[in-house]
Amino acid sequence: MGGYKEYKIGVIMFLVVFAASMFMTIGLGGVYLAKIPATQLALSKQVHYGSSAWSIKDPLMKGLNQPMVTKRGKSFNDPVGVGKKIFIREGCWHCHTLLPEQSMDWEYFGAPPLAGDFVGESPTVIGSDRKAPDLMHIGSRMPSVAWHLQHHKDPRSVQNKSIMQSFDFLDKKELKALAKYMVSLK
Repeated sequence: MGGYKEYKIGVIMFLVVFAASMFMTIGLGGVYLAKIPATQLALSKQVHYGSSAWSIKDPLMKGLNQPMVTKRGKSFNDPVGVGKKIFIREGCWHCHTLLPEQSMDWEYFGAPPLAGDFVGESPTVIGSDRKAPDLMHIGSRMPSVAWHLQHHKDPRSVQNKSIMQSFDFLDKKELKALAKYMVSLK
């Protein structure tokens, strides 16, 4: 009756294969990614968005820890960075991608990003689903803050077959920040 011994060997083999695959995916992948230099785009995004989406200083992801911008003697949090926080917090990146597929999309939406464009982002919000349009160059296609404000308040008022939820529960300041983030995606 070698059933238990064979079972034990099977479990050990599974754990070895699992550990090896995790090491190759996470360990070696992390080493590879750490060597990718940041592009100018990544460096400019770090100025607007800061280094991390969530922090203990801003647990509700309101964008309160964004770099300060001064206009007309008043200082306030950078609305583009605040908008990105809202984009992450509200889960927009679960349906939208920020990475056009390698197809005719490139001709219409513009060149795809490089790996170095995402250095320093946490999380990297390129998305993985195609339930909704790609937003990589939405600021070039729809440069109007007013259009984005209306679209986020009532999506079906500008796209009658839209399946996107309404974001009318966000206050005016948050809606405007989200719209400014959309316009910044060029």
